[in-house]
Amino acid sequence: MLIENLFYTLLNDSNFFSIVYMHLNEKYFVDREHVIAFKKLSEFHLKYNKIPTVNDLKLLIESDTNISESDTELAYSFLNS
Repeated sequence: MLIENLFYTLLNDSNFFSIVYMHLNEKYFVDREHVIAFKKLSEFHLKYNKIPTVNDLKLLIESDTNISESDTELAYSFLNS
């Protein structure tokens, strides 16, 4: 629940994102779906210098051929929660 709240707030509150994002690291996340979501959030932010939407993250996950189908489903389920 804590990680879900963190991601929800990161994606929906630009002030929170600007303060918290720079202090996060993928090693802080344990579950595979959280790591995937954070990596894609970081990838999007570095490329476009803006906060992604959930749909942006899903598109990045779907288009990444290195992510297995089961991990994709886990990440989708997490992002939909």
